[in-house]
Amino acid sequence: MIRPFRPADVEGIVEVWSEATRVAHAFLKDEFIVREERAIREEYLREADTWVWDGSGRIDGFISLLGNEIGGLFVRPSIHRCGVGTALIEHALTLQESLEVEVFARNDIGRAFYRRRGFDLFREAFDARAHQPVLRLRYGAVPSPDLEEGGH
Repeated sequence: MIRPFRPADVEGIVEVWSEATRVAHAFLKDEFIVREERAIREEYLREADTWVWDGSGRIDGFISLLGNEIGGLFVRPSIHRCGVGTALIEHALTLQESLEVEVFARNDIGRAFYRRRGFDLFREAFDARAHQPVLRLRYGAVPSPDLEEGGH
C-alpha cells in the first residue's frame, strides 16, 4: 500500500492535503493555503522524498521527507484513525534513524497524533509565513523541562 511518489500522483496528493488541511488547520488564512497548494505543486514534491498510501487505486495519504524532517504528513480525514498515518511514520523510520517535524501549535489533531507515536516537544518557534506559533517535535526526544507541552 505504501509506494514511492509518481508525477501522476500530484492531484491526489493535493486533494488529500486540501481535505486534511481544512480539518486540522482551520485557523490558517485562505491566502496562506492557496500559496501552500501552489508550492506543493511547483516545489515541495520535487524537493522531498515522498511516499504515498495507495489504498484502493487512489491516494489516501502521504508523507514527504526532507532528510529526517517530515515536511508533510497528511491522511484523508475520512480514514483518520485507521492506521495509515502510523504506517507512513513506520515506513519513514525504515528510511531515517530519527524524525523531526514542525506542527502548528493550534493543530490539536497533529499534536495528538505525534504525541501518541512517541514524538516529544523539542523546541518552540514562530512561522512568519503563516503567522502562527509552531512546535518542533522529535521522535524519542527528551523534552526540556521548560518546554513541557501545555505549559506555555
